[in-house]
Amino acid sequence: MLQPRELKRAQGFPDDYEIRGNKTETTRQIGNAVPVTLAQRLVESLLSSSEPALTDYVDQEPAAEQSVPARSSTAGDD
Repeated sequence: MLQPRELKRAQGFPDDYEIRGNKTETTRQIGNAVPVTLAQRLVESLLSSSEPALTDYVDQEPAAEQSVPARSSTAGDD
């Protein structure tokens, strides 16, 4: 198992970054972290994308009325 210091480096934390807690808590916090460089690249990609975004559709009306089909009962349903 990697040590917290090694895990921090793998996640891109600076060597002097302090995470408080015992070894288990520290390891969990590091494991739940999103590497800064990953988040930065993701945001850069989203901002530079020419793909349609959700905000392009926020004020638009639906193209047609759509209904939800009635639920049919099947074997095993209670």
